[in-house]
Amino acid sequence: MELSIIELNIDRSSELFDSEECQMLLKTYDAYYQEIGFNVPWVGYL
Repeated sequence: MELSIIELNIDRSSELFDSEECQMLLKTYDAYYQEIGFNVPWVGYL
């Protein structure tokens, strides 16, 4: 299994992110990262 870090500027057009659930997750992390910051490895993974 390959993990991908969910970054603020990730390419959302990838097949990996096709599902509606995944798009909702990405939007959630956009707001979350603005609130708490972005410090690897303490980020979201997919």
